Amino acid sequence: MEEKQWAGKKAIFPYLPGSRPMSIGKKSLYALTKFVLNINAEIWYEEIEHTVAPLDTSIQPNKIRSMQDYEVQSLSSINPLLQVLNTIGSAFVCSAWKLTSGQNYRENFVPIDRLHSQIAELSNRFTNMVGVHIRRSDHTASIEHSPLQKFTSAMDREIEENNANFFLSTDCKTTEKELLEKYPNRITTFQKSSYNRNSEQGIQEALIDLYCLSKTDKVLGSYYSSFSQVAAEISGIEEVTIN
Repeated sequence: MEEKQWAGKKAIFPYLPGSRPMSIGKKSLYALTKFVLNINAEIWYEEIEHTVAPLDTSIQPNKIRSMQDYEVQSLSSINPLLQVLNTIGSAFVCSAWKLTSGQNYRENFVPIDRLHSQIAELSNRFTNMVGVHIRRSDHTASIEHSPLQKFTSAMDREIEENNANFFLSTDCKTTEKELLEKYPNRITTFQKSSYNRNSEQGIQEALIDLYCLSKTDKVLGSYYSSFSQVAAEISGIEEVTIN
């Protein structure tokens, strides 16, 4: 459902929470939303999180090599929860996990015109471009299993074998600075004003990064990062998980 706006702000109604509502006020507002939208089934974020928790203890390259491996295993755990979606009427799902093996991002996930123009302006200049997505911030698995040294080794091979240039997407200013110094004239970036993933500006700028990655020839991605994977899936290009 498209998010409703009022005076430039998120509207109070309909209330579709990101997790199970706990306070009386939020429960009441969601109950009204359920009635108006004919919601007869729901799957909460907490239910899925609990279901995949045993799998999340196995996040190691020797057990789960890539996000594709993780999805195959997580879907087998999540599928029993999805049976409630056969209920007559509407269903509401809170999820940060993929709930189906097939996704057509090219058709179903289209940037608004303003962002599309920015993506095209940057990516139209790409020549022999390899995408590099280095996830840092609070992503402990990526930090541990996809260290910068392994990325630079892969980038050196791409230069030697293909004379590659790179589009770099990262949430770490220090990493960006280091790679720009190491590979002068080979790296293109989208200059961000915000790294806050909870702000509208930060989300929109991350989307530009995502689609620019998708316009490259292949993506060198971070371990256990759906961002790397989705970028590759948008255009059907190869994603090489660095670990």
